[in-house]
Order: sequence, then structure tokens, then C-alpha cells
Amino acid sequence: MAFLLCKANNSLFIELTIDNYLSSVAPAGSYISMIADEPAFYEKLGYKLVSPASQGMSKKFKPLR
Repeated sequence: MAFLLCKANNSLFIELTIDNYLSSVAPAGSYISMIADEPAFYEKLGYKLVSPASQGMSKKFKPLR
């Protein structure tokens, strides 16, 4: 349990650091996208799901070699 709490706190610290950095450098009105397997984590920081108005897509590429 302690490991899980530590991992969660580290994740929150990292996300807060990224969020604070983006807030300090992004021009007003910028659109920041976050990709998450657990949207509730980002929702705690004020991020909102964009669906159904928008959808995200991804594609994995294999190396050509």
C-alpha cells in the first residue's frame, strides 16, 4: 500500500510540475491535450474530456529496420 501511495504522489508531483510549466509558458487561449488511461487523474487538475465534441486518435509505428 505504501508503494502505491508513493507512486501516486510521484505521479501527482510530476503532473503538477508539467501543469505549472505549461501555465507559465503557454499563450492565453492555448489548447493543451493530455492522453490518459485514467482520465479521473487529470480531471482533478482541471482537464476535461473532449468527447463527444472531439475524438482522439493514435497510431503505433514499427521501426523500418
